[in-house]
Amino acid sequence: MTTAVDRDIPDMKKALLATLLMSLLVAGVIFYSWQLLQAGQQQSLQSKFHVDIAEVKTEIDEHMATYEQVLRGARSLFLASDKVTRQEWHSYVTTLELHKHYPGIQGVGYAVSIAPANLTKNEQQMHSEGFPDYHVWPAGKRERYSAITYLEPFDWRNQRAFGYDMFSEPTRHEAMQRACDTGNAALSGKVLLVQETNEEPQAGSLLYLPLYRKQAPLDTVQQRRQALIGWIYSPYRMENMIRGMLDNRDFKGLRLRIYDVDSTIQKTPDSAHPDIDPAALLYDSAGTSSKPVSDDAILAHYTLRMETAGRTWLLDFDALPAYAEVIGLRSLHKEMSAMLLIGLLLILLTWNLFNTQRKASLLAHDLTTSLRQSEERWSFALEGSGDGVWDWDIEAGKVFFSPRFKQLLGLAENELGNDIEEWRQRVHPDDIAEVNDAINRHLNGETPEYSCEHRLRHNSGDYIWVLGRGKVTSRSEDGRPLRLVGTKSDISERRQTEESVHLLSQSVHQSGEAVIMTNAEGVIEYVNPAFTTITGYSAGEAIGQTSRLLKSGVQNQEFYANMWATISSGRSWRGRIVDQKNDGTNYPAMLTISPITGKNGAITHYVGVQQDLHEYEDMEARFHQAQKMEAIGTLIGGIAHDFNNTLAGITGSIFLARKQVQENPELLERLETVDKLSFRAAAMIKQLLTFSRRNKAEMVPLAINSFLKETIKLQRISTREDIELKSVIVDHDLTVSGDINLLQQVLVNLLNNARDAVQDRPDPRIEVKLERYSAAPAVLANHPELIARDYACISISDNGRGISPENIDHIFDPFFTTKGVGKGTGLGLSMAYGAVRQHNGVITVDSQPEQGSSFRIYLPLIEVSTATVDETTVGVTMGLGQTVLLVDDHQELLDTNRKLLESLNYLVLTASDGEEAVGIYSARRNEIELVILDVVMPKMGGTEACKAIREINPQARVLFATGYDNAGMQQDETVADIPVINKPFSAAKLSTIIHRLLST
Repeated sequence: MTTAVDRDIPDMKKALLATLLMSLLVAGVIFYSWQLLQAGQQQSLQSKFHVDIAEVKTEIDEHMATYEQVLRGARSLFLASDKVTRQEWHSYVTTLELHKHYPGIQGVGYAVSIAPANLTKNEQQMHSEGFPDYHVWPAGKRERYSAITYLEPFDWRNQRAFGYDMFSEPTRHEAMQRACDTGNAALSGKVLLVQETNEEPQAGSLLYLPLYRKQAPLDTVQQRRQALIGWIYSPYRMENMIRGMLDNRDFKGLRLRIYDVDSTIQKTPDSAHPDIDPAALLYDSAGTSSKPVSDDAILAHYTLRMETAGRTWLLDFDALPAYAEVIGLRSLHKEMSAMLLIGLLLILLTWNLFNTQRKASLLAHDLTTSLRQSEERWSFALEGSGDGVWDWDIEAGKVFFSPRFKQLLGLAENELGNDIEEWRQRVHPDDIAEVNDAINRHLNGETPEYSCEHRLRHNSGDYIWVLGRGKVTSRSEDGRPLRLVGTKSDISERRQTEESVHLLSQSVHQSGEAVIMTNAEGVIEYVNPAFTTITGYSAGEAIGQTSRLLKSGVQNQEFYANMWATISSGRSWRGRIVDQKNDGTNYPAMLTISPITGKNGAITHYVGVQQDLHEYEDMEARFHQAQKMEAIGTLIGGIAHDFNNTLAGITGSIFLARKQVQENPELLERLETVDKLSFRAAAMIKQLLTFSRRNKAEMVPLAINSFLKETIKLQRISTREDIELKSVIVDHDLTVSGDINLLQQVLVNLLNNARDAVQDRPDPRIEVKLERYSAAPAVLANHPELIARDYACISISDNGRGISPENIDHIFDPFFTTKGVGKGTGLGLSMAYGAVRQHNGVITVDSQPEQGSSFRIYLPLIEVSTATVDETTVGVTMGLGQTVLLVDDHQELLDTNRKLLESLNYLVLTASDGEEAVGIYSARRNEIELVILDVVMPKMGGTEACKAIREINPQARVLFATGYDNAGMQQDETVADIPVINKPFSAAKLSTIIHRLLST
């Protein structure tokens, strides 16, 4: 019979065997862990070591790219200008602030390429610029010379290199020739700069960028050699430059050495310590006098090649013992003790663990099953963004939402159930169809995963953008999906950014201002449609060209040099510029240029925004013309009153005098001449008032055909017989609303000007043409003052001297004339301009010097049944002894008009101002049948006196007599019905108006 002990022996053996195996396992684990810890420390050191190496290399790469960009900016200065002066070069380099932004650059210079035949010429030119000691050195005959002519800053160290022929030294020669042949920047090998002295000399290197003639072909090496002008270059002191690049990094425990590989390496750079020629050393972070370090003391070593500007550098890195302290590596004794203690505990617990093996196995099975399900639930979530997680049981229609999912929607833990329909109700109505389609396609196996961007309703009522992603994690045996697990990521900010970028892109594209983007060299890479509209260049014609495409020649080279100096220093430039369109015409523009920098701070592009100022400056010119007209109007209006009052006194006195000298025909004839001259002066004042728009033109329907024929007929009388005066007038009637006197004056002025212009021509010709004109939309847009569509176009052309371009913009200015003294007042064309504008028309001029001029007048047409209304001439009408109250503040005029009225058989009462007139009328209202009021008087003016009189007697008859225009009275509705007679007036006209008023 088997006892319990017997049954226990096999279990005991198993336990002992398990304990022994555990002991061996623990020992192996401890040994393996020790190896892993050591390897981990070494890996950490190597990782940090390589990170530091990568950072150092990146810093050097970025700085070298930036230094090359400095040379490209300097070359752009040459390309943008026909000649760069020494002062412009100084300004450009000063703006760069080398000592602040570009450590290690000894300077930025220009070395000219010189043929042997031009060597003496070069030295003489430099002597003439104020450098009598300048010469190209070293001396000697060579096939090609170079000479440093520009080098800034031009301090004592750089002056040592002035005139130096770098092409004569082999190392520099190789780099300069390589730059010339390739067209790219070229870095030289190790040299000793000529700027060095015996005090702390450093290894040096130089970077060259070729400068070719503009527009020269550069497709082959031979073409580039023939087009070479010189080199833009920079000398570098290597220790200063590398330390400046690395911001004086503390190299404790990390040693960096840089060698010029092209001239030294004997072994492959992958060996632990390549055999390097010490003479090729460019830089050593430990200093050139440092002691050698044994191989055992080096914790890590790495070498790498770096290509920069066509030259290969070898970067040699050593991690020294101090490096381990810098990165925080420590002893592993504590970890080893902890592992031994854990191992002993494991051996002691093996027996107990063995006896519970079955139970532990069952428990492990259960845990494994649960863990597998948990891993399936969270595996995809871990692959996502880590935001809201959901787990959909498709058959049950239930869904699990993580707390983070609810937080995205602003919901509390209990505010979102596990029903899938509750989630669907939160999807934006415009997105639900797309979401369902994406889910169904994935459930059907058409897509590897579900992914869809859509909107979900937030608890605030607003919608947020989310990215929904998911994957089927479980399917039935027949392939039906059972579970779909996924995440929701809030992408609202990203969508807003995308919309902002799209909006910005469309804003630039749709902008009414031209937008131009160029690279750092000034080559156009983008233009918007407004650029094409303004300049006439399509995008295909502009892209790939330089910005010189628009150069008009109006601005000088200094203008462009200052512009380039500003923008290449990182600042924006703004100013007015005149550019040239594709058709060769110039246009003014307001231009703003701003630099765009890359991640390393170097300028990569320029963006220019250009506003066409042509329409604005046209409006400004029209405004200035209106101001001039207003000034003339103010002047004329100021003198019109007194002048007309004086003329009124003269004409009245003449009328009285004529009645007394009827028996003296000779004297009577002279008085009639004075009378005519007086009224002619009055007509001139009226025209001036109309010209300045201070007097209303007397508009009547006018058949312009017959009117123009009569005007030409009268003009033929004063035109020389040898001048051909030709007229071409349409047959059908064209009717305008016009003032006959004004239009006649306009035509006479233009015809007289044409007559004067052809005086010295061998075959003088003047042509007057009338035609119907329908204004095109473009014409209406250029002349917003035009209010009609159909016009009568009167053109007066001649083959005379023409008008020069500098005068044509001023011909309508008051008092502007090109005629000699006594031959013109300068008011003819300005009066014509004002008269045409008063007719709602436009007058234009086209002229070429020595080819003639053509003036065109556009008057709006009207539709009328009768063409003209003629005035009738009336005689003097005598009164019937009625009482008239005459009011005027000018005593002489008051006396003269009193006598004139008395001669017409009226009883006259007089007053010298409105206040006195109201008092007289109030006292003798029953006697006075008519009040004649001057408008402008002291104490009380005519308008106020009229109102006061009509308050006494609303039926009072009143007549205004004024030397001003009547526009102000017409605007006052209370006196708008009062008739007005303008001074000076004839006795016949005055008597007729008085008779008509007293008869009503």
